[in-house]
Amino acid sequence: MPFEVLDEDIMLKVISLCDVYTTLSVSTVNKTLRRVAFVKQLWLFSVRDLA
Repeated sequence: MPFEVLDEDIMLKVISLCDVYTTLSVSTVNKTLRRVAFVKQLWLFSVRDLA
């Protein structure tokens, strides 16, 4: 089953487990993953982990 057929909430949860480099890489795959990878809450979570 392709990753993109999952609900966006599930994709967001999976991507939230990735590091910043991987999140940026995922965002280059297609439009759907780009939209999910650039959700504000995801980046707030990622930045919080860096601190």
